[in-house]
Amino acid sequence: LAPVRYRSMRELLEAEVAAGMHQPGGVLVDPSAAVGLLWARRGLTFWVHIFRELSRIGRQRQSGRISPAEGPTPSGRSTPRGGSPTGDVSLKELVERGYAAT
Repeated sequence: LAPVRYRSMRELLEAEVAAGMHQPGGVLVDPSAAVGLLWARRGLTFWVHIFRELSRIGRQRQSGRISPAEGPTPSGRSTPRGGSPTGDVSLKELVERGYAAT
């Protein structure tokens, strides 16, 4: 596809639809710009949830609601209050907390 021809993502997606690339009901052809955009959005959403949760933990530490020893640390370790009984906080837990908050 010519980058000069499509000046926006919308124009590119509309061209794919007009060319009959995708099936009715939202079934996308892979590879396509639509699939690329879908995965880019999913990836960005993932990072938003991670950073939102890390920001929340940082605000709690600054306000004194939790001590620096509680909650996840940059190394991923934490005390039992901040994570699992073993003290580990996984990336999965951070994501789940982020999704639960939305």
